[in-house]
Amino acid sequence: MNSLVSLKQLKYQRSTSCLLLSVAAICVIITLTIRNCGLYPTVFSDEWWYSKFSRLAPISGSPYPSYFYLLLFGISRYSGEGFLECARFLNACFFAFTLPFIYLSCRKVASRKISLFVALLSVLGPINSYSAYFMPEAMYFFSFWFLFWFLLSSANKNPFLLGVGAGSILGLMALIKFHATFLIPGFCCFVLLAWVTNRGNQSFKDTILTIACCLLAFFLIRFFVGYIIAGGAGLHLVGGTYGSIAHAALASDTGQFLRVLRLAGHSLIGHLLAISVLFAVPLATIVGVSHNGKQHSDGSDATNNLRLLQIFLIAFLPPLLLVVAWSTALFGGNVPYEISRLHLRYYNFIFPYLLSSRRLN
Repeated sequence: MNSLVSLKQLKYQRSTSCLLLSVAAICVIITLTIRNCGLYPTVFSDEWWYSKFSRLAPISGSPYPSYFYLLLFGISRYSGEGFLECARFLNACFFAFTLPFIYLSCRKVASRKISLFVALLSVLGPINSYSAYFMPEAMYFFSFWFLFWFLLSSANKNPFLLGVGAGSILGLMALIKFHATFLIPGFCCFVLLAWVTNRGNQSFKDTILTIACCLLAFFLIRFFVGYIIAGGAGLHLVGGTYGSIAHAALASDTGQFLRVLRLAGHSLIGHLLAISVLFAVPLATIVGVSHNGKQHSDGSDATNNLRLLQIFLIAFLPPLLLVVAWSTALFGGNVPYEISRLHLRYYNFIFPYLLSSRRLN
């Protein structure tokens, strides 16, 4: 009898959570759509390029390899002069669709109320300013949190499923923004650290199988879907713009390399200071949980989830910081003020994790 009552309560709680999330998603879409309505373009150059190759020019001619994004947002052409409002509505939808995945990820370590609060706070925070741009940031934000939820849900399951699933998601993400390619080292570190700390319940053989499956699935999905959408151009991993920058970097002499390295170090220090100021409490909480976890590890699912969250941050954030610092030095090496800019948008999609981490203790 008690088990039947508990089952009914569980179903009621789940249905209530689904209802609240649905209402919250609708409210987010309405709020962002009304707020962005009538705004002028802000990031003129980037917005023009994405708008042009999604609506007016062949996708294969795009200098950025965001072919999946361009294909989807190409439906904005059917809105005529309202193409920008259509793109903004799609952006608002992607932010709203992110709510369930932030919520489900946070539920691993927090209550329903706290998880819903964190999900809403994450979507309604300053990052949603990207919903006003004709750029792939909103779609990328959604895809990242789908990846995050998948990793947390599949870390203790079949290594083939984990590797193929993560590689496929990353392959599609790379067709939204090329920068998803830099998440691959983070995933490899995540799997290795999960094995080293015995949080993934996998052997070393399973770990290698997971990484191999991920890499194979990534390249298959990236090039196959890229070819279907953009033809031969879709087989170019980095695209024209990033390809020329990478070629210039590889062709530079030792002196130029050392100069870029020094500028990258300057940028990296700035990013570390920014994160320390913005998220001092969550970072301190994570360190505290790590210390307490070594003394009080009961092997429960909750404890394992806490460790997976820690491993995720350790695995993904450092590679992203290094990539941002290096790319800043390459892109803005000849423009002094560019070196002082902190391009947080290349990793700020991970910030909601730091909000949820405040409940780790």
